[in-house]
Amino acid sequence: MTNDGLVRLDPIDVMYVRDVGSPGADAFAELEAAVGLRGRRFYGVFDPRSGRYRACVRRHQNDDPASLGLRSATIAGGLYAIERLRGDYEELIAMIAPTFEAMVARHGGDPARPAIEFYRRHDEIVLYLPVSES
Repeated sequence: MTNDGLVRLDPIDVMYVRDVGSPGADAFAELEAAVGLRGRRFYGVFDPRSGRYRACVRRHQNDDPASLGLRSATIAGGLYAIERLRGDYEELIAMIAPTFEAMVARHGGDPARPAIEFYRRHDEIVLYLPVSES
């Protein structure tokens, strides 16, 4: 459900390799090696309170994180501002931080929940900024 650039997300059960201090291709490469690419949804999750970034993949019903060498978590649901980035992958990566900054200026934000990058396709990243329910 989208309304004025806002969407309500359900909680998302994910698996991740490890917490990293900043986004990195190495974490995603490790994750892809563990689960493959086909039929998977990949997310980058940044927690502003801890400054930690997680490379995540949506958990399938039959996934066993421990046997894959992964950890499990749940991305918080709720109200999020949404922006879609389309174009060349390397250019998209460079656009993530400034786009989130513009979203914070426009919508405020909710630091109790993480910002989310959804890697929809090689040429599209969807950004979700948590916003206050009030």
